[in-house]
Amino acid sequence: MTGDRIMINRLAYIAEEPQRGDIVAFYYPDDGETLYLKRVMGLPGETIEGIDGYVYINGVKMENDFTTERIEYDFAPFEVPKECKVKAVALNCGLYSVTDDVVCKSPMKKDYLGKLPNEDPRLQVLDNITSEFPPSYVMTSTFDFLKDAAKPMYELLLSKGVEAEYHLYGTEETEYMGHVFHCNMNLEEAHICNADECRFFKQFIN
Repeated sequence: MTGDRIMINRLAYIAEEPQRGDIVAFYYPDDGETLYLKRVMGLPGETIEGIDGYVYINGVKMENDFTTERIEYDFAPFEVPKECKVKAVALNCGLYSVTDDVVCKSPMKKDYLGKLPNEDPRLQVLDNITSEFPPSYVMTSTFDFLKDAAKPMYELLLSKGVEAEYHLYGTEETEYMGHVFHCNMNLEEAHICNADECRFFKQFIN
């Protein structure tokens, strides 16, 4: 709804593949600035078609109703590529365990996350990051309670041969720039951060 805020997990697909019904966020490739929110309908290798207001997958009508609105046009069959490669990622104000000596100064309690960072295998980046990891934009802010993990993450990426950039936004005077400050588009610093990220991603659009 208008005025609502959403949270996006940029690490969701490091250890898992997208599933049908997932809602994903991405920047429109033609301008690198417009943020799209879309639901995953087709999976790699499937054929998607729109007929009489319904979506068909491999010739079978989808039974899940994700919206009360029906599409008012047909669209020709197309096949979802079997291999979808992530060209680059942004790790913004991230929560992950990089080294044993970096303590996450997080107010997030176990009953909020479900598991502590050192208990969730999806957060064990040492087991998941290899030289095949996509180019990464790593950023945090001076008053982000997770900032201590960002620099080690950046250094880990470099040690694995992954192309990466690291940015620490804000100063000791910008206490208003806390966790995920870049989502607050009332801040000039948020516009600067998002512009920096768009510049980074445009390098990998072709």
